[in-house]
Order: sequence, then structure tokens, then C-alpha cells
Amino acid sequence: MYHPTDLMIYGAGGAGREIVWMLEQFPAESRYNICCFIDDSPEKQHTMVNDIQVFPLEEALAKFPQASAVVGVGSPKCRKILAEKLTAKGVSFATLMHPTVYWSAYNQCGEGSILQKYSAPTVNITIGRHVLINGMLTIGHDSVIGDYATIGPGTRISGNTTIEEGAYIGAGAVIIGGSKANPIVIGKWAVVGAAACVRKSVLPGQVVVGVPAQPKEERHKS
Repeated sequence: MYHPTDLMIYGAGGAGREIVWMLEQFPAESRYNICCFIDDSPEKQHTMVNDIQVFPLEEALAKFPQASAVVGVGSPKCRKILAEKLTAKGVSFATLMHPTVYWSAYNQCGEGSILQKYSAPTVNITIGRHVLINGMLTIGHDSVIGDYATIGPGTRISGNTTIEEGAYIGAGAVIIGGSKANPIVIGKWAVVGAAACVRKSVLPGQVVVGVPAQPKEERHKS
């Protein structure tokens, strides 16, 4: 029988299993019924992962045609590909926020995005579609997180920061924000390395590492 909170998770790896762990902590009245994992890896299909069945996409859609979905992978590029596959099949998306997330009425969040335990967005924050926000982190006022971005655990994002589509912010990174008129911008599909400290904008596609953060190729020359 169809349940209005039936949910499929695309990706049976670590990120997908962490989403299950998060959902187990929801109060009973808002808990999802996890139908299955979807996974493209033949070795995982038709197995059980943490007591949840794993199916290929077409089989999952046939078994659970009315279920919504989220994409449970850490890579922004992979998340975009998988989200687009689901969209092409007409699948709707859930938006998941752990009960510990205090959500301001002045924030906005797009479909398919996931906010893990003890993530702390403050106020006037815009989060796009299919964003993965890990736990134990802060996002300051007037920040914008673009579609498909991944924000690693323990990051500290100051106010007036714009993180564009598909950017990856590694665990423990610190971004020193700009101003309303001149925000710090992490460009599309850029990567900020773990524990890096970003004090100026990062170009699209650029990889920055270290304290202070520098482009990876320049840091290797120094």
C-alpha cells in the first residue's frame, strides 16, 4: 500500500546510509517510510544494505511509482546527473531537514536538499535544489548556496557568502564572508579543500587548499 511519505534514496553508499540514519531520528509523526535504495552499481543491486533493499532505477520506479526521492551521494557532479535522471522520469523530490535544524521563516530551501544533524543556517539564507549540507556546521546571514553544492561537516561559512552551483566545500573549511554589496563568491564547480581558510573569492572550477586558501597549483610551487 502506498504511504504518503514513501521515499527512495538514490545511492547506497556512505552518504545514502547517513540519510537513513538521519531519518531514523525523525519523530514518529513525520517519519519517512524508506522503500529502497536505488543504485547503478550491478554489484549492489538486489542486495540488502543496512536492511534496505537495493534496486536499479527502472525496477525501483516500477515497484514504487508514487514514492518521492532524494539523491544520497556526496559528489555534486554525480548528484546533478542522478537528480536529472529522476526528473526525466517524473519523480518528485523530498526536502529533508533534521529536527535539530532551527529554520528561520526568512530562509528558503529548494527541492531535494538535505540538511543534516546540527547544521545551523541562521537567517535570510537561500539554499538551492539538491544541496547536501552535512552536520555540525554554520552558515551565516545573507548567504546563498547554489544547486547541487556540497557543504562538508564542520564548515564555518560567514555571512554574505555566495556558493555557486556544484561547488564542494570540504570538511572543516572556513569561509570569511564579504559584505552585502561584495560577497565572497565560491564559483561554480569549485572545490575548497578540507580545513582551508578562504579569505577571497574563488574562481569557477578552481581548487583551493591551505591556510590561507590558495589555488592548488600555486601552493605546490611555493
